[in-house]
Amino acid sequence: MVWMAGVSWDGIPGTDRLMVTAMAGHARILWVDPPVSPVTAALRRSATRYSLGPEMSVVNRQVTRLTPKVMPGLSRPGMRVTTAALVRLQTRWALRRLGIQPFAVVATYPGDLLGYWGSNVVNVFYGTDDYVAGAELMGLSAQHELRQEIRVAGRADVVAAVSPQLAERWAGFGASPVIIPNGCRPIKVDERAALPELPQPVVGLIGQLSDRIDLSVLSAIADAGFSLLIVGPLDRRWEQRRFKELVSRSRVHYTGPVPAEAVPSYLAAIDIGITPYRDTPFNRASFPLKTLEYLGAGIPVVSSDIPAARWLRADLTRGEQARWADRIMALANNSADFVNAIRRIAASDSPAAAGGDFSSVATKVPARASQCIAFAARHTWERRANSFAAVIGLSQQTSGQSDELP
Repeated sequence: MVWMAGVSWDGIPGTDRLMVTAMAGHARILWVDPPVSPVTAALRRSATRYSLGPEMSVVNRQVTRLTPKVMPGLSRPGMRVTTAALVRLQTRWALRRLGIQPFAVVATYPGDLLGYWGSNVVNVFYGTDDYVAGAELMGLSAQHELRQEIRVAGRADVVAAVSPQLAERWAGFGASPVIIPNGCRPIKVDERAALPELPQPVVGLIGQLSDRIDLSVLSAIADAGFSLLIVGPLDRRWEQRRFKELVSRSRVHYTGPVPAEAVPSYLAAIDIGITPYRDTPFNRASFPLKTLEYLGAGIPVVSSDIPAARWLRADLTRGEQARWADRIMALANNSADFVNAIRRIAASDSPAAAGGDFSSVATKVPARASQCIAFAARHTWERRANSFAAVIGLSQQTSGQSDELP
């Protein structure tokens, strides 16, 4: 299978890399990085290596990586056609070198990449974002992205989307999308990161900090007297003055970016996780990884009320964890909702918390933690990969997990 990724393999692991890692159990995969110019590639390596041609490397026994090289100015109007053509050409070169014929070609961004691989190859568009809404963030033309979305949806044999909002959008183009959301890997979080002592309960936000996050929610949580742990890389363009003021408070601790392997130790320090997304078209179409990652670590979560969160919450109320739903996951429309939901969850396992003494809430309530993990186990990347393999005809095996709209 050829996987035309929207991010480099070396980037922060997201939907592309996590799904490919799980899909490696079904097929051998050629991962194709987003194209770069030779100049950009050389700068990323501090000019120690300068290659005009494509580069291939072995990730593991099942995954080979290709980094295509294209002309500078690859996203400019006059260069777009050559960019896509060069990516296709170099992908064919890599397939010949590997001596394989693809069963399927998967594109996770709306480039001109599908429909060129032969009648026996399944063309798959796996949409992970609202590319039109995100065009301004990425410095691209919204009109061009819209034309590309319509084209790729029309050329794909299979259209998959990570969220209900995206599925509804592409259904409007005449496609019949299947929803295959993001997943998680339940993890063990015994070892706690060395942090300043924060009164319990500790509310945590782990992930990239950018304009997608509603900073007013974080401020309201701190104003309500809760401890707040913030972990992740900070976009310096985002609310510098307000963020600096927030993290200067005594009950707020910001760690900065941490290695991926260290994230479980920070999850171990959190009592309640939050996904405080702003109400924007881009966010409404997303399926935040962090929500399931909190649950997979045994942590209840309060999320902004976006369609993907409603999808998860609806699934929670239908399954074995239904009676725990209010203690596992809450949705919020504004700062006050977030604070109230955090209070309810904190109070749900501690009579002392109900009286206002939050310092005595247990770091992890074992019964609730096990229910969080059990729910997350219904949404693992392995199950997502099983669903993906089934819809493209790669495997007749299914996980027993429905990924359709509730």
